[in-house]
Amino acid sequence: MRRRRISNPFTEASSAQPSSDLRSRLRRDFHGRVVVITGASSGIGTATARLFASEGASVVLGARRANALEAISSEIASAGGKASSVATDVTRAEDVQRLVETALRDFGRIDILINNAGAGVYGPVDATPMEEYSRMIELNYLAAVSCTKAVLPHMETQKSGQIVNVSSILGRRGTPYSSAYCASKFALSGFTEALRAEVRRYGIDVILINPSTTHTEFFEQMNYVTRPRRRNPVSDSAERVARIILRACHRGKHESNLISGAPLLWINRLSPRLTDWALELYAKDALKEPKETTTQPLSRNER
Repeated sequence: MRRRRISNPFTEASSAQPSSDLRSRLRRDFHGRVVVITGASSGIGTATARLFASEGASVVLGARRANALEAISSEIASAGGKASSVATDVTRAEDVQRLVETALRDFGRIDILINNAGAGVYGPVDATPMEEYSRMIELNYLAAVSCTKAVLPHMETQKSGQIVNVSSILGRRGTPYSSAYCASKFALSGFTEALRAEVRRYGIDVILINPSTTHTEFFEQMNYVTRPRRRNPVSDSAERVARIILRACHRGKHESNLISGAPLLWINRLSPRLTDWALELYAKDALKEPKETTTQPLSRNER
């Protein structure tokens, strides 16, 4: 049986900037490809759209913020790229269908789907409303399933395609005060592995990307039941995550873990009990005093 290929984050870190030879090959690979990206109005989605467009791909952008999408599309077009955008709530089937129809109308096919839309919530289990658990599953997991099901018939017909699910390191190891988010990302990871085995015969690659802390609006927009004392000091840029996505598509890698989350996964592989102990210590010290916790109703925010 062929082994699943998982990138080594330590070696990958040194090769984040592509060489001129690799850039030439990337441009040949992606020139004329049609890439649909959800959650494209900021952060990882925007950086990914810019990068794929710079490599000659036509990008179709979906997110709820129409004004932001139009600005990004105009920027790409001004730089000589090709872009379309449509306001999309990925939890609404009719919006997802409209996004797919826009890609087919404007560019005639869909080669790559990047399921990037997502949101987060932070807080202890006993203080996190059930509505937040449902919202995490709906947006971080079921929305990706919906988008995937919408493009699969087209990819199966053309006998090619790539589906990229942007998950999280926390979809491989649960951490305190992120139970709702972790559960949704574990679901996405499992879905990715199951789907990969189903659609390989159609020439479709299914890729999992696991960022850790990233410099984006995600953490500013996250719903906080309580506030953490401190944030992970090691983080990646949205542009770095975008480069990892591009390389994973170029190489057909099944899974890529970013370096900022690598220590957690490596320690967990070597000694799960040691990881449990370390996370228990974190849990005792992670939250601010109760008087500083959030009391306002939680808002609905999207990456």
